[in-house]
Amino acid sequence: MKLAQLLNHRADLQKRMKDLKQRINRNLLVQEGEKPAEQPDELICIFTNISYQWREIVQVINMVNNQPINATPGGTTLSEMVVMRDHLKMLYNMASEAHAGLSPRMDRFMRSEIKQVPSIEADKIRKTCDGYARDLRKLDDDIQEYNWSIEVPEPLIEKIIKTGFNI
Repeated sequence: MKLAQLLNHRADLQKRMKDLKQRINRNLLVQEGEKPAEQPDELICIFTNISYQWREIVQVINMVNNQPINATPGGTTLSEMVVMRDHLKMLYNMASEAHAGLSPRMDRFMRSEIKQVPSIEADKIRKTCDGYARDLRKLDDDIQEYNWSIEVPEPLIEKIIKTGFNI
């Protein structure tokens, strides 16, 4: 099994748990004399079982992500690459918001009011933003490539299967 497939399973479990939480909350209170459409105790039990499966999958993903990737310089791990991607997203968002803040606003209604002018060049911020976006796309492509090339070791797959998860 490829790491990317395991990541997809994790995402599916997260969606199922989100759905179960909503269903639990919708069935907690009913009018006196009425029965809930679904039994919250059963839904809570299902949620709990799925959460244990999710936990096992996340632990396996973390173990795999912390293994050095031989194809990268210095044997970088996927975990390190994910942190780099999150950092680039943070920088990109800051630059993008700063660029948006340079847009002229209609704060002045009379000529006698104070005029605000940019304290930094918009094209400089835009170039910075474009550089972060380019680096982010490249890193994200590399992460996706590794996710689809890394085989999850069989003992780790067996560990997940023991929790009752169908792979």
